[in-house]
Amino acid sequence: VRGSARHELEYAFDLGLSGPGFGYIHSTDATAGQIARMAEEGTTLVWSPRSNIDLYGATVPVEVAHRLGAPVVISPDWTWSGSMGPADELSCAHDYLQTRSSEISDVELWSWVTGEAARALGLDGVLGSLEVGYAGDIAVFPFSRSPYRAVVQAEPEDVRLTVIDGEALYGV
Repeated sequence: VRGSARHELEYAFDLGLSGPGFGYIHSTDATAGQIARMAEEGTTLVWSPRSNIDLYGATVPVEVAHRLGAPVVISPDWTWSGSMGPADELSCAHDYLQTRSSEISDVELWSWVTGEAARALGLDGVLGSLEVGYAGDIAVFPFSRSPYRAVVQAEPEDVRLTVIDGEALYGV
């Protein structure tokens, strides 16, 4: 046992476990210096706000990470203390940031579960964007004048159509 999570991050850095292809989850006590190093090296910060708050009573300083340019993705880690899926975690992230009057936009939150998540997994160019040649996974939600807000705060019953690899799997 090496002590706090802050020391665990330093240990991971010392072992060379940082940079593109590496992601840190539950980094609730990461220092600004450690987050700056993650940004510099391209290490992804995996943000699970519901689980962080339920388990630790605090969450990653995601606004600091965003300001410093660290790659950020949103993902649930498990259902016991976290969300049932990415949509619930995204909604939790939005609600948390609203309590802090955060300037992180709905578009940025949405990108953290789409393009940024694909990049973190080394799958940019394959998925995470609606482009020719990418995997054709699509979810359709009701019209909204604030389309990203409609996705960020969506409930399961809001989904109108789900298309995976070009095949409609669900629709109302």
